[in-house]
Amino acid sequence: MQAPTIEKLPGSKVKLSFVVTPEEAKPYIDEAVAELSQSKPIPGFRPGKAPYAEIVKTFGEMKIWEQALERIVRARYVAAVLENDLDPVGSPEISVEKLTPNQDLAFTVIAPVAPIVEVLADYKKENAFHRWERHYYQLYALPRIISFPPTLLDFLLWRWSR
Repeated sequence: MQAPTIEKLPGSKVKLSFVVTPEEAKPYIDEAVAELSQSKPIPGFRPGKAPYAEIVKTFGEMKIWEQALERIVRARYVAAVLENDLDPVGSPEISVEKLTPNQDLAFTVIAPVAPIVEVLADYKKENAFHRWERHYYQLYALPRIISFPPTLLDFLLWRWSR
């Protein structure tokens, strides 16, 4: 199984590009053939017992691959999310780039992921709010404490607050 190529996109999105070989798709193709043979009776065969050649003749090779595509995309996407510790938060956008029977299958998934916060601000350091708060107390709180006429203690309190 080939690992997908992962590309981080702006806006907390991740682009996963997959390529699946026909050998890797074989189990999903077999499941699709079994499902199609159950869905529509084929003359001369019991439901679910028709050979592959008859299923291809009845439905066409492309229909079988389209049926298997959903299973392939779901299995590969879930495996990639689990292997790469992605945190998807919504439904992904899926675009099939190449779907030709008996050739490599290529598709891309763009999934929104939870944003990663790398560095939090140091809230203990002095910031603009703390500067504003200090000036507020200098301008409005201390003058109310100071008595009139000002004493030496009032001068020391005013000097200490700066």
